[in-house]
Parts: sequence; C-alpha cells; structure tokens
Amino acid sequence: MKENRTTYAILGLLTTECRTGYEIKQLMDRSLNHFWKISYGQIYPTLQKLVNNELATVNSVAQTDKPDKKEYVIT
Repeated sequence: MKENRTTYAILGLLTTECRTGYEIKQLMDRSLNHFWKISYGQIYPTLQKLVNNELATVNSVAQTDKPDKKEYVIT
C-alpha cells in the first residue's frame, strides 16, 4: 500500500471516537482546516485501502429511514 499523510491521519483518527467517514471529515474540518483541506474523495478511498490491507475493519450499522452506516475500526 502506498502510504501518505492521509493514511496516517485517518489511522490516527480511528484511535479516537471517530468511526465513520463523515465523522472523520467533520473532525478534520474543525481542527485541521486551516492548513489541511481534505475531501470525501480522499477519505473514503483511503478507508477502503485500510480495510483491504487489514489495517481496519468495517461494520454496517442499520439506521431507521436511512442507508446503513459504515463504521471503521483500527485493527
């Protein structure tokens, strides 16, 4: 897996309460937005790579009247 700053940042955030791509984006926008702009187009492919490389797992959580939520956990 090609490693980059986004990979390390997301792995670090998975050690916190952040579990979904949306939560990761919100936290990064609140705390790092002044010097690092990140998009969903960076977050979700990186999360998928982490799962493919067994650095994280993903679980689907059912939600009422919404699509299932994907929660990621560092391995």
